[in-house]
Amino acid sequence: MSEYDDLSVDQLQGYFSDFHKDLFGMRPRYQTAEQMNNRGWLIHEIESLHDHLDKMKATPAGKRQLEMEGWSFD
Repeated sequence: MSEYDDLSVDQLQGYFSDFHKDLFGMRPRYQTAEQMNNRGWLIHEIESLHDHLDKMKATPAGKRQLEMEGWSFD
């Protein structure tokens, strides 16, 4: 069971858009309407954003940058 199973396509769209904005300061603009209605595509993009965040947290410079942008970590 995936952590996204209980989310509708609308909820995944919001998650993706909000998370992208949190990471990059702007909403994503590269996707097509077809992609935004594709559950698998949305999950892949969300997981890619999580991977990007994890890679940044793994380096001192990346972690500093995230902290300067308001992110906090335990």
